[in-house]
Amino acid sequence: MFKDYLDYIYLSNPSYLDNSITGIGSVYTIHYQNRELPYTTSAQGKNLYQLIRKMYSELSERIGFSCYSYLDRKTFALNLENLKIKKCLTIDWGIGHTLQIGNIDTTGTAAGTISKKVIKKAIFELLEKNELYFFWYLNNGQRLNISSVINLFLKREGMEKFENYFFEVQTLSLYYTVIYIAIKDNHIVATGISCSPYRYESVKNAIAEAKIIYMFNRVTAKLDSQFLVDDPAD
Repeated sequence: MFKDYLDYIYLSNPSYLDNSITGIGSVYTIHYQNRELPYTTSAQGKNLYQLIRKMYSELSERIGFSCYSYLDRKTFALNLENLKIKKCLTIDWGIGHTLQIGNIDTTGTAAGTISKKVIKKAIFELLEKNELYFFWYLNNGQRLNISSVINLFLKREGMEKFENYFFEVQTLSLYYTVIYIAIKDNHIVATGISCSPYRYESVKNAIAEAKIIYMFNRVTAKLDSQFLVDDPAD
């Protein structure tokens, strides 16, 4: 199974399974007429098995929201205030205004096999996006000092070489939303954000997300340079 998928995935350190592995690639492609539309997903896991599962989880999230929110299909909605379940249409949950829901400008998506964990993960992602608005536009939040624990997280991901900044925002809830920005030569090279019940868990996850983005940018730059070299037009 892994052999076929790994042909389409860039891995950070597949030889050392005791370290986290960052992967970027296409695990699913839509064929439409004469075109191929690959879904690019990325994740980080403790081993190849967990990495593939996380990449498929991200794929499920994207397909679940981007596709079904534009289709007129029947589904069910759970009201988190009264825990009641009602029938609705998938088209009612897209970005914008609907008569049933009202205005939807941010969303949280998650995929998994356990409902409670999926709901919790989706709520955390929704909080992340809204807390980011408060941080960016209203200057809410505070800067975190880089402690020995945070420095250890940075070293494990190979991100200690950058000029690193961490910010914590708790405008909407008591959960910890941590925003991480990595800078090199006065340019932002990677960012990460995470929300969780624990500060250091949010810090760790934000660094992991930034590592994925940093690796994605490096892979993209490498492929672009190869394309320019191999371009017959040149």
